[in-house]
Amino acid sequence: MLRLTIRRKLVGTLVITGFLPMLILLVSVLSYGTHSRLETVSAEFNELALASSQGVSDRIDSEARRLSLLARLPGTVKIFESSLKHKSIKIGGNLAAARSPGKHAAHKGGPLLLNDALSHWMRIISADNPQRFHFLAANAAGVIIAADIKPAEKLVQKHKWFKDATAGAAGQVLVKAISNDVHTHQPAVILVVPVEQPKTGAMLGVIKETIGIHTIERQLARGMGATESSVAIFDTRLGRTIFSIGSVKNTDKAAQIFIRGNSGKRNWLSLLVHGLVVGAAPVEFHTLTQISGVPLLVPHWYVLVSEPAITVLSPIFSQARLAALLGLLMILLLFGIGFWISQREIVTPLKRLRVAAAAVTRGELNVRLLGDSPETSGFRHDELGELAHDFDAMTKSLQATRHALERREAAKSRFITIAAHELRTPIGALLGHLELIKSRLVETPLDADVKTRLEHSLLVAISNATRLENIVNELLKLVKEDRIAQTLRWQKVNMVELVKSVCAEHTDFFHERHLTLDMRLADNIGPIDGDPDKLRDALVNVLINAIRFSPEGGTVRLAMRKIVGGMLELDVEDSGPGVSQDAMGGLFEPFQPGDDVAHHSTAANDQSGFGLGLGLAIVRRFIDMHGGRVYIQKLPVGTRVRFILPIERFEPLPSISELMASDGI
Repeated sequence: MLRLTIRRKLVGTLVITGFLPMLILLVSVLSYGTHSRLETVSAEFNELALASSQGVSDRIDSEARRLSLLARLPGTVKIFESSLKHKSIKIGGNLAAARSPGKHAAHKGGPLLLNDALSHWMRIISADNPQRFHFLAANAAGVIIAADIKPAEKLVQKHKWFKDATAGAAGQVLVKAISNDVHTHQPAVILVVPVEQPKTGAMLGVIKETIGIHTIERQLARGMGATESSVAIFDTRLGRTIFSIGSVKNTDKAAQIFIRGNSGKRNWLSLLVHGLVVGAAPVEFHTLTQISGVPLLVPHWYVLVSEPAITVLSPIFSQARLAALLGLLMILLLFGIGFWISQREIVTPLKRLRVAAAAVTRGELNVRLLGDSPETSGFRHDELGELAHDFDAMTKSLQATRHALERREAAKSRFITIAAHELRTPIGALLGHLELIKSRLVETPLDADVKTRLEHSLLVAISNATRLENIVNELLKLVKEDRIAQTLRWQKVNMVELVKSVCAEHTDFFHERHLTLDMRLADNIGPIDGDPDKLRDALVNVLINAIRFSPEGGTVRLAMRKIVGGMLELDVEDSGPGVSQDAMGGLFEPFQPGDDVAHHSTAANDQSGFGLGLGLAIVRRFIDMHGGRVYIQKLPVGTRVRFILPIERFEPLPSISELMASDGI
C-alpha cells in the first residue's frame, strides 16, 4: 500500500504541477486570444458595414443628384408644364405611334413608343446598362409623360410611391424600400424626385428612377469576407431584412441580434455563445439632405455584416490545438521521465526499507540496507540514503543489545539451572529425612500433647519442603522450555478429552478446598492441530491458578466453544478477589506473581499460595507458538483467563530472504 500511495501522490503532483498549469495557461491564452480576436473582428465588421452603407448611400445619392439635375432642366420643366395645359390629352396623348428615326429610336425591350425630348434623354441615360436603370416621368395629374421604355403601368395615381412623392405642395424626395421591378422582375430601389415650377415652386410632377439591385449588390459586396459571411440591408421601420448576400440563416440570426440592440457591443463570451459576430452601420443619404426646400422621405436602413464566430476564431483554435498537443506531448515525456526517476529513486528504496522493517519486526536484526558497499546498495546521498544509514545504525544497535541480553539470559539460565540442580539434592535429602522422622515419630512413645505438636511441625516442614521442590521444578521447566520451545510436535488433539483429563487429575484439590467445578463444553468441538503436551501444560497452569485464588467453597468455571474465523475459545474463571489493575500489565512476564511477594501463602496446602509468576509466562509462550492469543479479564467477582486457538495448523511468517525474493529485490 505504501508503494501505491507514493505513486498516487506522484501522479497527483504531476497533475497539479503539469496538467493544471497548462490547462490554466491554455484557458487564459484562449480567453485572451478569443477576446482580442472578437474585439478586432467586431471593429473590422463595423468598418466593413460602414463602408458598405456609404457605398449604398453614395450610389443612391449619385442617382438622386442626376435626377435632381434632370428635374431642373428648363426643357424638363416645359414638358411638364405643357402636359398640364393640355388637359384634354389622354394619358399618353403626346406619345407617337411611329418609331423614332433617331439614333436611339430602338430599345431592346421592344418598339419605342415615347418620342418626346424627356424620353429621349432618359433613354440616353439608361442605354449603357438597361438592367441597372429605368426612368419614368408623370405629371401632377398622374399622367405618364415620358419613359425610357414602355411603362407597364397606365395610371400612377393609385401607386403608393406616387402618393408619397406628391404629398404636399412641393412634393418630396422619396427613396422607397427595395421591391421587385415590374419590368425586370428583379429587386430594385425606387427613387422619386419632384419637378417644381422655378418661379412659383409649385409641383409639376415627379421623375421616378428604378435602380437595379445589381448596383446596390456591388456596394454591399464590399463587406463580404469569408465564404460563410453575409451582408444584409435591414429596415428598422419595417423590422425585417429587405436584401441580403450570403447565408440566409446567418442573415436572420444577425437581424435578431441587431433587433436586440447587441451588435458590436457584446462581450467576447456572449459573441462566442451566440456564435455570430455582427457589425452594423446606418445608411445615411447625404446628398438628398442638400436639396433645399424639398422634404425627404427615406427608409431607415442599416447594413449588417455577419460571420460565424467559429470561422472568425478558427486561427485561434488551430493555434490552441497545436499548443495543447505540444504541451501534452511534453507533459507525457516529463511524466515518463519523472515516473522512471521516482520508481528508481523513491519507490524502490522505500520498498526495500519496508521489507527490512518487516524483517526487524520479526526479530531478524542482521538485515542491512547499505551493506558493505553503499554505492551499490541502490540508495543515494540524499534523505532516503540518510534514512537507510540511520536504519542500519539502529539495527546494529538493536543486534548488539540483543546479543548482550542473550548473554545475560544465558548466564541467568545457567545460574538458575545450576542453582536449581544444586537445590534439588538437599531438598530431596531433606524430604527423605522428614519422612523418616515422621515414620519414627509414630513408633516412638511420647506424651500425646508433645506428639501432636511435633506432628504438626513436621507436617509444616514437609509442606514447605514440597513447595520448595515444586518451585525448583518450575525453574528447571522454564529454562528447559527456553531451549526447546522453537518447535512443536504437531498432531490432532481432542481438546474435549484433554480438558476432562486435566480436570480429573485435580479432583483431589477441588475436594480439599470444597470447590465446585462448572464445566461447559460445546458439542460441536472436534480435534484441532497442536502439541498436546504444551497445550496440557498451559491448561494445567491456568487451572492451578484458578484453584489457588478461589476461596474455600468457591466455584471454578470452565467453558469451551467454537467461534467465527475457524478459532477455538477456552475460558477459565475463578471466584477469587481478582487481579489489581497495577499488576494486570505484567502478568505474562516471568517472575511476576501478580501481587506483592510478602502476600505469598505459606499454608500447608501448596495450591492455596502464590507462585513465582512463571506459570502465565509459560502459558503465553505455548499459546503464541500455536498462533493463538491469551487474554486476562478482571470480572466483578474473580478473574477470567481466555485462550483463543486456531483449529487448523498455524503457518509462520516467511523469512526475510523469502519476502525480498517475492518482491523482486
